[in-house]
Amino acid sequence: MPISDEERDKQFKRDVEAGLSIRQLSEKYGIGLRQISRLKKKLTPTSKPAIQQPTKPTKQQYEKATFYLYPGQLKEIKRLALEKDKNISGLIREMLGRYLKNK
Repeated sequence: MPISDEERDKQFKRDVEAGLSIRQLSEKYGIGLRQISRLKKKLTPTSKPAIQQPTKPTKQQYEKATFYLYPGQLKEIKRLALEKDKNISGLIREMLGRYLKNK
C-alpha cells in the first residue's frame, strides 16, 4: 500500500536531515534530480529567526571606486585586514572615515 504524500514528505525531511545526497534521494524515491531539488526547497523551512541581526549594508549601497596603491601599502592593508578580521573594503572604509572625521 503506497504511503500518503504527508508521510512521504516527513520521511523525505528525515532523509535530508540525515545527510542523504540529492542523488541518493533520487534513487530512493524514484524521481529525477531536479524534482528532488524542488521538493527539498519546498519542504525546507525558510522562516526567519525570531531575533534578527542588525542588517549590514549591501554591496548595492556602496559606490564602486578603484584606487592605485604602492605594493607595500597594499601588503600592509591586507595584513591589517587579516589582523582585525575584516575584509579589505571594510578596513579601507573605516580608515577613510576616520581620516575624513579628523580632517
